Amino acid sequence: DLIGIPYQKDGVQCWSTPKWLHDANEKYKATGIPNLFFLDEMNRGHQIVLKAMLPFLLDGTLHLHSIGPKDCVVAACNPPTDDYEVNEMTDKALLDRLGHVVFKPTRKEFLEYCASKGLDRSTMAVLKGNAKYTAIPTNALGFEINPSRRAIFNAMSVIGKKDKTWLKNRASHIIECYLGAEFRDLWISEYVKGDDEIDLEVLANIEKNK
Repeated sequence: DLIGIPYQKDGVQCWSTPKWLHDANEKYKATGIPNLFFLDEMNRGHQIVLKAMLPFLLDGTLHLHSIGPKDCVVAACNPPTDDYEVNEMTDKALLDRLGHVVFKPTRKEFLEYCASKGLDRSTMAVLKGNAKYTAIPTNALGFEINPSRRAIFNAMSVIGKKDKTWLKNRASHIIECYLGAEFRDLWISEYVKGDDEIDLEVLANIEKNK
C-alpha cells in the first residue's frame, strides 16, 4: 500500500505509484493547488510502517516516488499517557529535523466544535455546566526541544536569511517550533540589538500583538 505494486519493465523491477499519491499528483496538475499530506496519529503506527514513512515525512520521498515540489507533509502525534498506547518520540535524529507545534483546543473552542456538529441541547447543557468534561489535557509531550548543532544550522540557515517583514511576523513562532523557546529568546535579543525597528516585546508576544 505504501510503495506501490511491483512489476517488471524491460527486465527492470519497478513499483507503480500508489493510487493516493497518483491522485494527488493529478490534482496538482489540474488545479495548480499544492497538496498537504497529513499523517494522523503517526506514533501509533507499527515500527515497520514508521520506518517506511520516515523519508516521506522528512523529504517527501516514498521508495521510488516523491511528492510535488510545493507539497507539504504534516504528522500528528499524541503524547504518551497511562491509557493511550503510543510509540514515544525519542529518536533525536527525527526530532531535530521537525518543527513541533502543540495544539490544545480551549474549552470555548471545543464547545463551539460540538455545537457546529449538531450535538443535542441536553448534551450541550451538560458540557457547558461541567468544566471537567471539557478540560484541556495537561499531558507532557514526552520530549523536550533541545536543539543540536545540526538542528540549529538547518533551521537558521533558512530563517536567518529572510527579510525584515517575514522575521517580524514569523520568526518567533518558527524558531520556537524548531529550536525551542530559549533559543528563540536569545536569538531575538541578538537580532534587536542591530535593528531598532524590531520590538522585542512584539516578537516575544506575537499572539498578543498580532
